Amino acid sequence: MWRRTVKQVRSLVAAPQVAGRSLHSQTSLHAGDWWDNYAEPQYPNPCQVFDSRTGEKRSLETEDAHKITWYQCGPTVYDDAHLGHGTSYIRFDIIKRILRVMEKDKIIVQVMGITDVDDKIIQRAKDSQTPWQELSRKYEARFFEDMRALNVEPPTIVARVSEHIPDILNMIKGIEAQKCTVVGQDNTVRFDVDSFGPDHYDFLTSWTSQSNDQEEAQSNDLADANKRNFALWKPSPIDCDERFEPSWESPWGAGRPGWHIECSAMASKYLGSKIDIHTGGEDLKHPHHTNEQAQSECYHKTSDWVTHFMHSGHLTIRSAKMSKSLGNSVTIRDFLKEYTANDLRMICLTRSYRARIAFNDDLCKAAQSLNSRFSTFLQRAEKAVAKASQVPRNTSDLNDLLREARSGVESGLLDDFDTISVINTLSQLVTKGNRALDDGISPEAVWQLAAFLRDTCSTLGLEYESTSKIAGPDDARCKGDAEKKIAQLERVVNGAQAMRHAVRQAAFTTTDKETKRLLFAAVDAFRDEAASQGVALVDDSVQGKGKS
Repeated sequence: MWRRTVKQVRSLVAAPQVAGRSLHSQTSLHAGDWWDNYAEPQYPNPCQVFDSRTGEKRSLETEDAHKITWYQCGPTVYDDAHLGHGTSYIRFDIIKRILRVMEKDKIIVQVMGITDVDDKIIQRAKDSQTPWQELSRKYEARFFEDMRALNVEPPTIVARVSEHIPDILNMIKGIEAQKCTVVGQDNTVRFDVDSFGPDHYDFLTSWTSQSNDQEEAQSNDLADANKRNFALWKPSPIDCDERFEPSWESPWGAGRPGWHIECSAMASKYLGSKIDIHTGGEDLKHPHHTNEQAQSECYHKTSDWVTHFMHSGHLTIRSAKMSKSLGNSVTIRDFLKEYTANDLRMICLTRSYRARIAFNDDLCKAAQSLNSRFSTFLQRAEKAVAKASQVPRNTSDLNDLLREARSGVESGLLDDFDTISVINTLSQLVTKGNRALDDGISPEAVWQLAAFLRDTCSTLGLEYESTSKIAGPDDARCKGDAEKKIAQLERVVNGAQAMRHAVRQAAFTTTDKETKRLLFAAVDAFRDEAASQGVALVDDSVQGKGKS
C-alpha cells in the first residue's frame, strides 16, 4: 500500500542535520569552513498561482494559515498507468515539493481519490472473469509501484471509492434535501441542474472551453430530458453478478455511485466544505470538475467550494492525446526500461505544467542529455573539493553568479511554478561552473554553486548520485541522534496504529449499534487528527464491502 508512514518522515527528523547532505560524508578534510559560508535559499514572498477558472494568476490563498488542503483526482484502476498519467502526477508532485519549500510554515494535507468503482473496471472484470475487488486492487498496487519508481511522493491520504459509500450516500441525501435531485424512469438519481440554477451552472461551465465529450456522454443519460443532469446513484441491473459489478443498498434501491459524486464526497470527508487546491488533468475540467463544483456547492451551501483549480496539460503522441482507448499509450514500466525517472521529470520541468507535451524520442534524448550535464558537473565539483588540501577563505566573481541564480530560481518558483526559467537558470550556472573548474577557481566558490544546484534539483524531485566523501566533524553524532529519534517515532506511531486497528476491528465485530458508532467515530477522529499533522493512517483492508 502506497501510504505515508514513519519511514517517510525520516527526512523531516534528519533535515536540520548536516549529515543528511549529499556533499557531506566522511573524509579527513574538514568541510565545516565552506559549509558555514553556504546558506539555503529563503523564499518570503507568496506564490502566484494560475487559476483555470479565471485564466489569471493570483496569490495562493489558504483557508488555514498553517495548512494547505489539496484534493487530487487519482486513477481509475483497471489497467497499467501510461506516461500521460505519469507526467500529470509528476507535475503536481513538483508543485507540491515547491509549495513545501515556498510555504514552509504550512503543512500540506493532500487527498488522492482512487476510482475503484467504474464502468471500465466492471467491463474488464467481466471480460477477464476476475472479481472487481481483485482486479482493482491489483492495478492500484501497480499504480503505486509506478509512482514510487517515478519518485512521486505519496499523498497524505489515499481514499478508495468503495470504502466511502456511506459518505457518498450522505452527500446524495444532503443534495436531495436541497431539492436538487430528480429520479428518472430508470430509477437513476440525478443532479437536477434546473433546480440548482441553470444560469449558475452555465457560469461554472464557462471557465473552460475544453469539453471531454466522451466522458460527458458517460456522465449524462440520454433517458433524461435535461442532458446536463448527471448521475448521482445508478441502479444495479436485475441480473447483477456482484463478483464483477459492485452493489450497495441505498434509499433509492441497490446500486452504485455516479462518477462525479465520488470525488466530492471523499474530498468533503477529509477536507471539509472549503478546499484550497483541486488538481487533475485538463480533460477533467468538464464535465467532471464542473459537476463536482455544482453538487458540492449545493451540498455545502456555498459558492466557493475550491479556491484554486489547477490542471495539467495532456501528453500527446503524433498530435493525439495519449489514451488507452486510442491504443497509443506507452506504459510507465515500458518507458523506464530505456529511460530514467529523472528523464521523465526533466521533460516535465522543461515545459509549463499547464502546457501539452508532444512526446517523441528527441524529447527524451534532450532530457537525458540535460540530466547528464547536471550530474557530471556535480561530480566534477565534488571531486575538486575532495582533492583540495585547504579551503581558501577568499571570494570570487562566482558569488555574483550564485546571487543571480538564487534570484532567478526564486522568481521562477514564485511565478506559477515556472520550472522552465528555473532549469534555464540552473543550466547557465552549470556552464559557468564548469568554466570555473577549468580555470582552477577556488573550490569553495564552485562547491557553493554545486550545493545550490543539488538543493534546487532536490526541491524539484531530481536526485543525482554523489561520488564525494566530504564531511563535517559532527556527522556521526548527528546521524546517531537522528536514528534514535526515528526509532522512537517508529515505536510510537506503530503502537498507535496497532491500537487503532484493534479498536476498528472491535467496531466491525460488535452488534451494538451505538457502540459501533462510537468506536468508528473514535478511529475516524484519530485518523483525521493524524492527517491534519501530515501523516496518514490508511487501513490495509476494510470489511463490509459490497452488498451482503
